[in-house]
Amino acid sequence: MRRGGMLLAAVLLASAGGAGMVSLPLSAAAAQDVTAYHRQVYAEVNARLDRFERREVVVDRDWWPVPVEAIGWFDGEAIRRIAVRHPGDHGDTTQDFYFDDDGLVFVFQAVTTQAVTGAGASTREERHYFQAGAMVRWLDGDRQAVSPKRKAFSEREAELLSDAATFTAALIGVTADAAPQPVGPVEETTGTFDGFEYGDYVHLLLTVDGETRSFFVLRTDAALERLLDRPEAALGKPLRVIWQTSREHLPEAGGPVEVDIVLTVQQR
Repeated sequence: MRRGGMLLAAVLLASAGGAGMVSLPLSAAAAQDVTAYHRQVYAEVNARLDRFERREVVVDRDWWPVPVEAIGWFDGEAIRRIAVRHPGDHGDTTQDFYFDDDGLVFVFQAVTTQAVTGAGASTREERHYFQAGAMVRWLDGDRQAVSPKRKAFSEREAELLSDAATFTAALIGVTADAAPQPVGPVEETTGTFDGFEYGDYVHLLLTVDGETRSFFVLRTDAALERLLDRPEAALGKPLRVIWQTSREHLPEAGGPVEVDIVLTVQQR
C-alpha cells in the first residue's frame, strides 16, 4: 500500500479523538505485556459496536484497481473502529483499525489469497500495535516480531498511519443523512452475465432481451463475493440478479442519487 503521510495522520487522528472511552487501568503484571492495553481496547470496542453510530463510505484510491469499502463506528464524534476491504482478483486484503481517545491503537490486517484453480484459499494475518502515534510492535504472519530497526518496520508504520488518516477523513465527511435509503421494492431480473465494469464504482452488467442493464455493486454477500472472485466462470451464462433502487450518497455524483444496486445473485 502507498506509504507516507505520518504528519497528516497524526493531525487527523488527534482531531478524531474525544470523550467517551475511558482508558483502562492495567495491573502491574499486565503492564509487563506491551500489547495488554491494545487487547483491552480491542475487546471494549467490539463489545460496544451496537451502541456506536455506523457509517459507510467507498474510497477510490488511484493505486488500487477497484473502489475500497470502509465501515466506521463512531462514539459521538470520536472514531473507534474502521473496517476496510480491498477486493482483489484472487483474494481480499482486509484491515481493522482500532482507536482510543488518543488515536490509533491497533491494526489487524488479513490477506486472503485464492488459488487460481479455485481449489482453496490461504490467509496471512498480521498485527500492529501503536502508542502515542507510533508503532511499537509488529507481529508478522508467522506471529514473529519484526525488528523496529528494519526499514520495513518504519515503512509499514507510515503506511498504516496514512491509511488510517485517509479513511478517518472520508468517514468524518459521511453523516447519518447520507445513509442508504431504499426507495423501491426488491426486484429480480434474469439475463446473460456480461461481467463487471470497473470505474469509480463496480457495475454488474447483464444482457436482457438484447439490451445491457447495469447494476451498482456497493455491498456484497457470499454469492456476490464468489462471482466477483471468478467472473470468468459465469461469463455468457444465465444469471438472476436480485436488486433494489436505493438513494445512495456518492461523492463523485455530488451527493445523494438514486441507483439500482445489487443485493445478491443466483447463478443458474
